[in-house]
Amino acid sequence: MMTIMGIAAQTHGIDIDGTKLHITKIMSASPRRIGEIVVEVHFPKPIADPKTARDSRTGRGYLPGRPIAAPGL
Repeated sequence: MMTIMGIAAQTHGIDIDGTKLHITKIMSASPRRIGEIVVEVHFPKPIADPKTARDSRTGRGYLPGRPIAAPGL
């Protein structure tokens, strides 16, 4: 996710140096599997450019509601 954000930021000339992600994996009990993944994005400085709203949507295709699975699973 951070790689995609970095590529989009570089393409559009936006500085996101120092950005950090905090990821929490929450397991479900039965069957034992990942029930939820929470991703918090922390930008160290404000991004004032109005076009960044478009750029921030770049990673949304990978958020809840779109399962990621390897072929054949």
